Amino acid sequence: PMTLGDDFRTIDPERLGMIKLCLPRTPEVPKPIDLFDHVAPEDYCRILKLPVSTSWDSYTIAAVFNLDENEYATDLVFEKLGLCGDAAYRVFDFWNEEYIGTFRNLVRCRIPGATCRVYRISRARPHPWLLATDMHMQQGRVEIKSLCWDEASMTLTGTASRPAGESGNLFIHIPRKLKLINHKGANTMKDIRDMNVVARIPLCFESDEQPFNLRFEMMDTQYVSR
Repeated sequence: PMTLGDDFRTIDPERLGMIKLCLPRTPEVPKPIDLFDHVAPEDYCRILKLPVSTSWDSYTIAAVFNLDENEYATDLVFEKLGLCGDAAYRVFDFWNEEYIGTFRNLVRCRIPGATCRVYRISRARPHPWLLATDMHMQQGRVEIKSLCWDEASMTLTGTASRPAGESGNLFIHIPRKLKLINHKGANTMKDIRDMNVVARIPLCFESDEQPFNLRFEMMDTQYVSR
């Protein structure tokens, strides 16, 4: 259940936006993975995981809490999250809207005092794929109705769903051998850690569903070595 005590006639727009990130609710419940590793009163449970499964993908949401004043450093070990430790996963920081990188076995994270980090951890693919969205805390579970990569046409297609009048962004990971060719309105950034590109695709919902179609082609330039 979700309890709201705000007066929606005078609610601050930023707070209203945070409430929208939690709606609609889903039946799944996050579970602690360090409940018996960090025990009160000396410490407390810090890491929650939520496996997410859709018709188009499966991924994991991990939340790391730091209620202390000082910075907290820890490793998110993929096997403890129920993932395959040897496989490669792409990690996205939800609140900072930042691509952290592609990792095997674990990802190291540093959490500032009195904050929380929410990470979306998804299997690395050799073709463009969704990293996250900024429309819901689960970053795809409720607002992405379909997603499909067609290798022959090198096209990523899908449908997003939010109430008419809302807006939001998709964050798409693009392997460095490809480039987005219908990029009107999109913002792209090359990450110097692995030379891959992250594209932010804005969506404005004139109706409750908004299709998107992203076309790519091979780059004909030499790669920049890592």
